[in-house]
Amino acid sequence: MSIAALPEYLAPLRCPRCGRAADPADPSVYLGCPQCRAAGALANYVCDVPAGRVAAGIDRGCREDRPGLWRWTSALPVTGPHVVSMHEGGTPLVPLPRFGAAVGVPRLYAKNESANPTWSHKDRLCALAVSAARAVGADTVVAASTGNHGASLAAYAARAGMRCVILVLAQIS
Repeated sequence: MSIAALPEYLAPLRCPRCGRAADPADPSVYLGCPQCRAAGALANYVCDVPAGRVAAGIDRGCREDRPGLWRWTSALPVTGPHVVSMHEGGTPLVPLPRFGAAVGVPRLYAKNESANPTWSHKDRLCALAVSAARAVGADTVVAASTGNHGASLAAYAARAGMRCVILVLAQIS
């Protein structure tokens, strides 16, 4: 397994259910809390740090020479040969001057996430999820979805040469 160790400024990781601290250098940290998993209750770790500390670390590691999401590699848990990308991120900001003026925010912008490869903001998540799955040696990714998430995950899994299973309710068209 070769998931990159989490950057120091993201530690400590804690389980929100039991409070167990995680070792961010342990690749199994991405599988969630082993104590809760053994008890039959899945729980992912969360970063237990002040937001300002994270922002400062990300600012230090921004790579202007990389496109979109991957310019923030120093803050991402997967790097190198495991990265699966279709040039997600880097989507444009669209000025909304009339609406901004109407709500008292003269310099209001909206992020146009439809410029992502599958036209969804879910592409950032799926790029990382499939990259992490690839890094731990998975050959299949699975998700429950009613739309964008499933389409995005399927696209990134296909890009990685992985199988993808999307679970949906029978009522979903």
